[in-house]
Amino acid sequence: MHGRGMQVFKARTVGVDRNDFGVTVGLARDSSCEGSEDAFILQRSSVDVIDAPGIAGVYIEVPIQRYVAYGGIIDATLCRDSFEVRLNDETASRFGGTSGFRGEFSIDETAFDDLRDALRFVFRGCDCYKETT
Repeated sequence: MHGRGMQVFKARTVGVDRNDFGVTVGLARDSSCEGSEDAFILQRSSVDVIDAPGIAGVYIEVPIQRYVAYGGIIDATLCRDSFEVRLNDETASRFGGTSGFRGEFSIDETAFDDLRDALRFVFRGCDCYKETT
């Protein structure tokens, strides 16, 4: 497959949102720039009747709904200074040839703990998620 490869950026915004319906994690180079592809969002529903098991329940998006998919992630790795997801070939094709995303960041321990807890929820039941912290 010909494509753009891994999209790597310095995430100036690393955010977690929890509500009655689920958990959202977002990383963005510049969250005010809607034309940038240097951002991605992951979501998982907390409503059992809506949520699909394993990776099928993980939603990934390049805002604002430029590219979207459920599942399609073959590897997700949280490090102390970055988070990376790799997409399967079908999803990469749907995402304009991007094989994955890596947001590099510098956040304090409290924000990192919040991010890690949120990612553990998003990737519950998924063998593709690992932490190297």
